[in-house]
Amino acid sequence: LLRLMTLRPGARLHALVQCNASVRSFVGEGKLQAGLECVDAMPANTLDLCKSLIDDPSGEAGPFYKESLREFQCWGLYLNAMRNASLWHNHRDCVPREADHVSVVGAQAGQSLSREAAASLARVEQRRRQQKWDEQEKVKRQKALSQLQDVLTYPF
Repeated sequence: LLRLMTLRPGARLHALVQCNASVRSFVGEGKLQAGLECVDAMPANTLDLCKSLIDDPSGEAGPFYKESLREFQCWGLYLNAMRNASLWHNHRDCVPREADHVSVVGAQAGQSLSREAAASLARVEQRRRQQKWDEQEKVKRQKALSQLQDVLTYPF
């Protein structure tokens, strides 16, 4: 039904509202894959087309449709994040596939999430290296103190 509604560009806003309602009910039932399929069923130019329809002064689109567009973007990001977390958790594709970044919400959002994840991993790695270095320094200090104590307490 969503694909039929997306054939006519003028009905794209209504398709967006229906998509949001479907995703809401699927997520409420715990069917994330079905929700993701609804979001992916929308054509790639949906965001641009809906923004132009909303910004058109002669159109009927009001604040309701702006909120629907925002909700659609949020659902898309949320469901893609859940899919990527599931893939990571199952130790299947640790590095997200190219297709995981390209969705209706756009490659920009996926790439920024990937940059944030890479930055987070880099911070964790830096902390791990710092802790390892601190432990090595502590062992060196203890060894040096032990040697110094042996020298000072050596009977002459």
